[in-house]
Amino acid sequence: MSDEVSEEPTGDISKTLPVIGGAFLILVAIVFLAYQYSKPRPGTVVLPGGITYLGPSPTESQKSPPKADQPLAGKVESQKSAQENVAEAERSRFTTDASVPWTTVKSTKYGYTFSVPETLTLEPFLTDEFDAYAITWNNVSKEANVLVGVENLSNDDKRAPYVKKTKKEYIESFWSKQYNLTGVKQITSFTNKKGLKGYKVKFQTAGGVSPFDDVFLEVPAKPNLLIHLSNAIIEGKLFDKIVDSVAWGQ
Repeated sequence: MSDEVSEEPTGDISKTLPVIGGAFLILVAIVFLAYQYSKPRPGTVVLPGGITYLGPSPTESQKSPPKADQPLAGKVESQKSAQENVAEAERSRFTTDASVPWTTVKSTKYGYTFSVPETLTLEPFLTDEFDAYAITWNNVSKEANVLVGVENLSNDDKRAPYVKKTKKEYIESFWSKQYNLTGVKQITSFTNKKGLKGYKVKFQTAGGVSPFDDVFLEVPAKPNLLIHLSNAIIEGKLFDKIVDSVAWGQ
C-alpha cells in the first residue's frame, strides 16, 4: 500500500492581508480614543460669557453655552494658568486721581446701583441671568474681569437650602463649587454706606490665597439674592469705595 501525503489547503495571501490590516487600524483607533477619554480634565465653573474661576478657560471653539444656574464668581483670562493670573493681578491695578468724577450705574434687571470713576470703563452682559457688569480696562476682555452681579440662590437646587440659612453659611460653602478653591481664608462682616450688610472674603486656593477680593452683599427682604463683587485689578481703597456705593432699590 503506497503512502499518500495529504496537502493542506492554501489561501490567497493577497486577499487576507487587507482584512488583517483593516482590523489592526480599527484596534489602534479604539485604543487611542480610550486613552483620550481617560485623560484628566480640569474642572470649571461656567459663568456668564463662559467665565471660569481661577482656572484656564476653553478656547472659543471648545466653549459650551453658558449655564444660567451656576453661581457668579471670579474671572480669568482664556488660556492662562491660575499662577499667571495671580502674577498679572499683582502687577496691574487700576487707579485714578481723586479729581476724576464718578458716575452712577443702574442695572437693567434688578435695578441695583453702584458708582465708579468715569475713567473705569464697564460693559454689561445684556442677556445675562446675573445682571452683571464687567471691566474692560487695559485691553482685557470683559469675560476676564466681572466686577458685580446678582446671585439668585433659588435658581439652583443645591443652593436653594441657603435661602433659609444665613448668607455667611452660603459663603463658607461657596468655595467647594469653584475650580481651584480649597477653602476660606478669612471672612470679615461689615455694613456699607448704603446700609447693606456685607462680607469681605479671602478664599484659599491650591497655590495659596486668592489674589481676588470677593464681597457679598445681602439684599434687604430678599433672602434668595446676593450681590457679588469681585476685584482682580482695582486698587484696594478704590474697590472699597465702589463697594460702599452699592445700593438696592434706590
